[in-house]
Amino acid sequence: MLIEEYWCSLLLSNKTGVHYSELLDFEWIQKTFSEELIVGVKDCAGKDGFVDVPPGAPRNESKVPIAGYHKILYRQDNLEGGKCLFLSLANAFASIENTILTKQIAQRLAEYAFYHNETAIHAWKDLKSFMSIHAKWFQQFRIGNSSYENLITQQSHYPKTLILQGTDGSTNHAIAIVGNMIFDCNEKSALPLSQTNLDWCVGASKVQSESEDPIVKFVCVVVGIHFCEHEKKKNPIIKLFK
Repeated sequence: MLIEEYWCSLLLSNKTGVHYSELLDFEWIQKTFSEELIVGVKDCAGKDGFVDVPPGAPRNESKVPIAGYHKILYRQDNLEGGKCLFLSLANAFASIENTILTKQIAQRLAEYAFYHNETAIHAWKDLKSFMSIHAKWFQQFRIGNSSYENLITQQSHYPKTLILQGTDGSTNHAIAIVGNMIFDCNEKSALPLSQTNLDWCVGASKVQSESEDPIVKFVCVVVGIHFCEHEKKKNPIIKLFK
């Protein structure tokens, strides 16, 4: 028996906030995505047939570097997607200046990112596994759906990696946060934690310059991980920032 193959996308309406599906042209699918990704989607599709788009959106635009804020050492630039989850966290660890170990973690994350691309369906799972192996002394705490107010009131000197959702329903970009600083691998320096900068992180690819208002704005954190050492550890690797 011949079963017809068809593809559709699950989208979120800006006007109504309701999800709807739209059929996709299979020729466009073949031209746009690698065969490896197509096979992976077929293998991994859940009961409803949909697979989340892995985070990793690159962009050309970036803000002017901010004096006094950490330089982004590991940038995504125009490289293929699927790297922001790793590179943003690498920059967060690189910003912690009081230990060689955090620098080593940052370097390993950045190196691993270049083996990781948009063909990887389970980027989130891969990151958790990587940290369990290379930084196993860190506990991993899941961060659920979080608003901007949650991010402001729950700051920590331990790194958090976060997948952001925009007003268009997109969840294809990840950043990291340490204290009140945003680490976005599409930027040239860290950014102050603010609603405006979170809007920029999810919506900058929709505008021509930093002076324009992003069409897509930050709504919430969909999911995240907080990497912490045990609170009773006698010699913590990451000491409290001032």
